[in-house]
Amino acid sequence: MQFADLRCLLQLPKSDLNAGCNFAAAAVLFNIIAGFSVCFYNASLQGLKSRKERGGRFKGLLRKYYPWANEPVGKDTGVKVLYEAARNPLAHSLGVYEPGAEWRVMLGKDALTASQIETMENSKSRPVWLPPTISKTELAFQIYIPTLYWGVHCLVRRLLNETKQAESAEKFHMELSIEYDLIAVESKVSQLQTFLNGSPSKLGPEYAEKVNEINVILDKLVTLRNMTQEQNEKVTCLQRSYQRIRDQIAKAKLFPGM
Repeated sequence: MQFADLRCLLQLPKSDLNAGCNFAAAAVLFNIIAGFSVCFYNASLQGLKSRKERGGRFKGLLRKYYPWANEPVGKDTGVKVLYEAARNPLAHSLGVYEPGAEWRVMLGKDALTASQIETMENSKSRPVWLPPTISKTELAFQIYIPTLYWGVHCLVRRLLNETKQAESAEKFHMELSIEYDLIAVESKVSQLQTFLNGSPSKLGPEYAEKVNEINVILDKLVTLRNMTQEQNEKVTCLQRSYQRIRDQIAKAKLFPGM
């Protein structure tokens, strides 16, 4: 979805849309890098929850997987320019630099055709008509947004083609799916318990459905073998809570067949 947005932004400006959207395109690209640095680069639940690691992840991903070959600036300088001089000011201060900032950047961009954009997305080497990602001028570093777009596509391919990263990402997304299921069960159990505390005379369709949904999710979770210890403990606790609710419903004869 974000790449689809970028395809539109990269075709600007047009005759009836005279804004180039340089800042918007750069911000989306930096968001994509940041997102992949958490969800696909050394991915884990801990990495998702720990905000202190975000800067290191962003820079580590760029340093290892961005196509720095044939760039006039070195890898370390390039990473620092993209993160500290471009991404952070855009994300936190409308692009305004702190007094005495070491480096400044300009964001360059031209209107591209759909054919050029497709070429950038599919090319493993930088198209000859694209300048370097970062060029140093007398006053600032210039980041050329279309080349950064090409480079991010290369970064994503390299990252996802690495077996270790693909396996850790798959494990992370499974653990995350389990977390969402646990949260859903916890919420439904809490709603049911609140309802039962009111001493109802019958179990309405809405709450009968919640009972069935809890049963389906818990049945799925207990068959999984790759849960963390904490997740296993949560499942055991929720099974006990769910059984108490079932016993309470059966004792009060609120739901036939239970």
